[in-house]
Amino acid sequence: MKNTIIVKCPLRVSFFGGGTDFENYFNKNESLIISSAINKYIYIILKKHGNQYNEKFRINYSVVEKVNNIKFISNNISRETFKYFGIKEPISLTILNDIPAGSGLGSSSLFCVSLTKAFFEMTGTKVNERKHLQIVKNIEIKKVKSPIGIQDYLPGIYGGLKEYVLKKKGIKIKKISKINTKKVFKHCYLLWTGSFRNASKILIDQKKKIKKNYKQLNEIKKISHLAKKEFSKKNMSIKKIGKLLNLSWENKKKLEAKIFNKKLKNLEKIINQANPYGFKLLGAGGSGFYLVIANKSSAEKLKKKFSKKYFFKI
Repeated sequence: MKNTIIVKCPLRVSFFGGGTDFENYFNKNESLIISSAINKYIYIILKKHGNQYNEKFRINYSVVEKVNNIKFISNNISRETFKYFGIKEPISLTILNDIPAGSGLGSSSLFCVSLTKAFFEMTGTKVNERKHLQIVKNIEIKKVKSPIGIQDYLPGIYGGLKEYVLKKKGIKIKKISKINTKKVFKHCYLLWTGSFRNASKILIDQKKKIKKNYKQLNEIKKISHLAKKEFSKKNMSIKKIGKLLNLSWENKKKLEAKIFNKKLKNLEKIINQANPYGFKLLGAGGSGFYLVIANKSSAEKLKKKFSKKYFFKI
């Protein structure tokens, strides 16, 4: 068992298919997610600590937890991951983020990916990507009972910009060409709404309404397939990708009332004045980050409206 492990895991942006990644949707209907790892990260430092510490387990994030029994760990994913690996030796865990949690960039699920990866390394456990996905789903969805879909895990496990066909029998993965990946990211920016949120309430309501929302979810899936077709072209149109991004976002707004609010409506008026190719709010909704696809002219207009803290390239 190794003494110290450091894991760096990318956050993600979801381009298309968000909302269709719940198992009770894609097990019956199949789904297509287009998502990518980005250049913002979660860092995990996992270290065995000595007998001189008074506590057996120390968890360092926005607070510091010091406990002697795993069941008293407040951080849900840490607690259930420690349980899964049957950790008995004294352990110190430090969690660092480039961007705070609640951003819509998949930080919760990607923390689970990071921590399990760290324990695989520490314990010398070898697993493939498919098995890794099963483990993190078991920890966060079954044990922690987070009301989430599975798309957030995928970029952290598989990396890059990829298409994921989700169905009951498994996942089919296709990498988008380097040329088109480079082309789309040349125009990608993040715009912070100014606040973060806990997505659980929105996701619980959204999950309950899957049958009611079939029309919108099927439309979101249809848009994903149109985007897939565009991403496969040698002469991919970034304008078309932006237009489809807008269309997908307009349909996602209809899934749950809490996804879109007055603050976001006012912010979108400002975004539209810059005339970008397209944009969408990332994650469950309510706040966090917008993904904006824009040319240089539109990006410069937004830079003048917002500081580097709020608007930046990815």
